[in-house]
Amino acid sequence: MTIDERIDELAAALGAGLGPPGEVPWERLERELQPLALPADLRRLWERVDVTQLGDAPYPRPSAPAFALEGWRELRDDPLLFPWCYESHGHLLIELDAPGAATGTIFEWGFGDQTFRLRYHDLGDWLRVTTELIRGREAVPPAYGPHPVYGTETEFSTAPGAWPAHWRSVAELAFRDPPVRFAARTVAEVLAARRAGPVEATVTVRAHWVDGTRYLLSDATGQIDVHCPPGLRGRGLLSGTPPFVVEIEATHWTGPEPRLAPWPFGEPVPAGAVPPDRAALLERLAPQATATIVRRT
Repeated sequence: MTIDERIDELAAALGAGLGPPGEVPWERLERELQPLALPADLRRLWERVDVTQLGDAPYPRPSAPAFALEGWRELRDDPLLFPWCYESHGHLLIELDAPGAATGTIFEWGFGDQTFRLRYHDLGDWLRVTTELIRGREAVPPAYGPHPVYGTETEFSTAPGAWPAHWRSVAELAFRDPPVRFAARTVAEVLAARRAGPVEATVTVRAHWVDGTRYLLSDATGQIDVHCPPGLRGRGLLSGTPPFVVEIEATHWTGPEPRLAPWPFGEPVPAGAVPPDRAALLERLAPQATATIVRRT
């Protein structure tokens, strides 16, 4: 059966229909997954179904697409496997499309597990099981023959050195950053340009952690207060050795430029000084820009 026929079966089992599809950050998904891509079947499911409404789906149940992308960012040591389902420490990971590999196989994995277990040959199998559960029937696991790629093997070590050969080659490819989107600018140029409107730029900087998601990024021309959100691609690189190449989106601003001095957000603290309430100070000062990626090169 085609994926649309499987989705139609699901709709019929629900009785009330599928309702409107959920919100999907298509542009972010396509940009961040490059050079990998969502399997066509998962894309079609998200185009037609708000998967977060499938309360009777088997454990672990599907996540909202934006949440799934956040999970993939966190699990990028295994970039080929996309965590489209998550519940109570358990995941279903679907194999992303990649050059030379486009199987859409679904694996089961939980935090702390040492193996990925092949659970469904494809998304159509998952839809069949989900439909049977919604109908109130016992969902019999698919009776599989050998997998077209993995044969009779169903468990795979999480250790990268033991991955199937095509996983290792795809991981090497996936760790390459996507193409640069923003022109190179100095920090001073960004601060000057944002007085005329929002600015997109690539800056080469040093980084000083301020608090939470806030960093001071600086070069020889100045510094800028930047929000680095959780799950930001490459954020962990900021704890390494500078310089760092960061793509940022700076907001429009026409007033006096706020400035966070390194103190009270770093060392050394002046002798006898009492640091102010950092959280209160940061709440009054909005970040000047938001980072979209920290590049590996």
